[in-house]
Amino acid sequence: MGAQRRVYYAAYSALILLLLTVLSFNITGNLWGSKGKLAPMRISKGVVDSLYDDIRILCMIPYNYNHPSTAKYAKRTWGRHCNVLLFVSGDIDDELEPYVPGINETDNWTLVHRGLLHAFEAYKDEADWFLKVEDSSFVVLENLRYMIHSKKFVPTTPIYFGHELENVYAHKSCLAALKPFVFTRSGYVISHEALRRYVDLGRDPKDDHCQHLEGFTEELELSRCLSHVGVTVVDSRDEDGNETFMPVPMSHHFLEGYDNISWLKNLTYHKVDKRDATTSTSDILATPPPRPRIVCVIVTFAYRHEHDAIHIQKTWARHCDHYLFVSDNVHVVLEPAVFQNIWDKWQRIRAHLKYTYMKHFHQGDWFLYANDDNFVFVENLRHMLQSYSPEELIYFGCKLRSSREGLVYMFDGSGIVLSAASLKRFVLEALTDENLCSSQNRGGEAAQELGRCLSNVNVVAGDSRDEWHRHRFLPFETNIHLGGQMNSSIELHRYFLERSYYPIFGAPQEWDSENWGLENQNL
Repeated sequence: MGAQRRVYYAAYSALILLLLTVLSFNITGNLWGSKGKLAPMRISKGVVDSLYDDIRILCMIPYNYNHPSTAKYAKRTWGRHCNVLLFVSGDIDDELEPYVPGINETDNWTLVHRGLLHAFEAYKDEADWFLKVEDSSFVVLENLRYMIHSKKFVPTTPIYFGHELENVYAHKSCLAALKPFVFTRSGYVISHEALRRYVDLGRDPKDDHCQHLEGFTEELELSRCLSHVGVTVVDSRDEDGNETFMPVPMSHHFLEGYDNISWLKNLTYHKVDKRDATTSTSDILATPPPRPRIVCVIVTFAYRHEHDAIHIQKTWARHCDHYLFVSDNVHVVLEPAVFQNIWDKWQRIRAHLKYTYMKHFHQGDWFLYANDDNFVFVENLRHMLQSYSPEELIYFGCKLRSSREGLVYMFDGSGIVLSAASLKRFVLEALTDENLCSSQNRGGEAAQELGRCLSNVNVVAGDSRDEWHRHRFLPFETNIHLGGQMNSSIELHRYFLERSYYPIFGAPQEWDSENWGLENQNL
């Protein structure tokens, strides 16, 4: 055998040995999972924060086995950040692999009670904290770990926490009648020691402190059980007195406000003093935010002023260093810059950006051009932009590429951010030269024309994804991105799938990287 053939033979032998080793490991792991405990879902430490191993959290999600889709969204998204992810239901499911305390069981308290007992008995050596949460919730585990760390909570103390409500419904036999209880719909966290005591109590068939009482809900049952074994509720609010466990959907917080949710205003244990809240908000808004300075230009129309734009003015727009509405008509509160009788989208973009440069260029380092149906976490945007200079010729957004000519541009429905240098060059050089930037109507190709104009004056289309290649400028509703799936039969979804510059997590399976014809990158 020649020397070269011997080298090939050795290489092939090593490869076969490696494959056999991996296969053997997987078979062993699968057998263990089927004969031992339910295999919990875990995520690589490289994708989580530095507290992942120090503050181990088991996430328990009870769900109705007749409606598993929402629980599956949780598994595919935030559930991957739990140290242990445990589902509890009344029937088996191949994807969720739930613990089933009883076939066809749908009673919520039974699922929760039996689930907590199982969680401790099966995973007491793998978790320090036990989070019970609804399948419709979204949890930022990194924030939860940080809160536990900053408050110096330790799992060996008998505590639990969540959103506290006044116990006005306490049963007369309940010893904790005057103590607050935790609202279960917003989720709650039980320490290792607290759950150990709860489990010990639950093992005693003669003890009636954790049995159903007529009229009691999960939160009152739990409060009664934990209080009996000396577990106390602790304050989970942040250093500014803000709640960290949200009791109602996000839209209610942003659009309705505290005063308009009567049951929450009356029952919440930590009352909000309107005078203190007003002072605090004024102080925050009066303090100049850290650089970079962001000017937010928000496009709206008269028929959307009250339905959409007014809510942006009350929420995220206030976090911009300066914000400006542009519309086709006046409004007494929004006070927009008015551009009437401009029917073509490209002509509106030209007019809006030129006006911004002429009137507001001195107020910002970066300029966000957004729509009145966008929601922007301005602090996150500011954090992203800290790595760049406003003097760079660069802009950001949801990056697309034309399938015909390979033109790179940004999806205007997700918002576009231009550096000060880019905005200046666009207005002074691109808009003034017909060879560089067309002044003709472009109809539905306004975003492409903006990309062409910026490219012609050497403005770079930047990569706005985070360090794990996750998209920051999202083109669709949150339910699509948080566990849903794009549908290529829907025209707007297909448009995005055909043109996305980067691979997309959540794309239909038949939409592989070859369909994109783009660079192969893993998200």
